[in-house]
Amino acid sequence: METNNINTKSDLLKPNVKIIPLIISIMVGITICFLPRPAEIPQNGWYLLAVFMSIIVACAIGATSVGLVEFVGIFVLTFTHIITVQTAFSSYSESLIWLIVCADCLSMGITNTGLGQRIAYNIIKIIGKRTIGAGYALVL
Repeated sequence: METNNINTKSDLLKPNVKIIPLIISIMVGITICFLPRPAEIPQNGWYLLAVFMSIIVACAIGATSVGLVEFVGIFVLTFTHIITVQTAFSSYSESLIWLIVCADCLSMGITNTGLGQRIAYNIIKIIGKRTIGAGYALVL
């Protein structure tokens, strides 16, 4: 029987969560929460540091996707009233953030459809009739 590599919609909606790295990142955040904080740092700032470090550790050790980790981090920060919802989402009003998001989506689309490879092959086909042309095509 032949297996195909086509992702169904239900496969795409299931997050790939690794339990042990996720527990490690949560434990890092909880440990920082219970460490004695310096007097100059407010309590909310200390909890913000704990959640932020937990997010960084989860992303670094690959507990799950970066988007899911960030979403859970924002949820935890707003649910525990460490920051307000307006503060949590204030940076999304910046146009630079949306430029980065659009560029990321565009690059994923180009990669997944193979458009980049097709463009590269066509450039090599047009320019690369001789060795020097192939070198120029590779530089492009």
